[in-house]
Amino acid sequence: MFKEILDQSIRGGVDVLSVCGFGEALLDKELVKKLQYVKTTYPQVRTCISTTGYLLDDYAFSNIILLLDEVKISHFLDDEEIFLKMHGKNIDFRTT
Repeated sequence: MFKEILDQSIRGGVDVLSVCGFGEALLDKELVKKLQYVKTTYPQVRTCISTTGYLLDDYAFSNIILLLDEVKISHFLDDEEIFLKMHGKNIDFRTT
């Protein structure tokens, strides 16, 4: 499904793929495959990710980060009050 949506988006003029949203993007077990597909099929497309940085280990750096044009580090997770303002009261700060 990812490939079909991406292919349609590129045909529609999209030139940046931003991997972000609610949750940690680095938890996506298919992220490497997805980014490899983008970079081999559409090398002109810029790729970027938003992450807390918590999962940036050697594997992530070697296999994911090098496939990205931009990495944005979210730093609001170090403060529970700010986190709850951003995400709402029904989410557990300690386990997110």
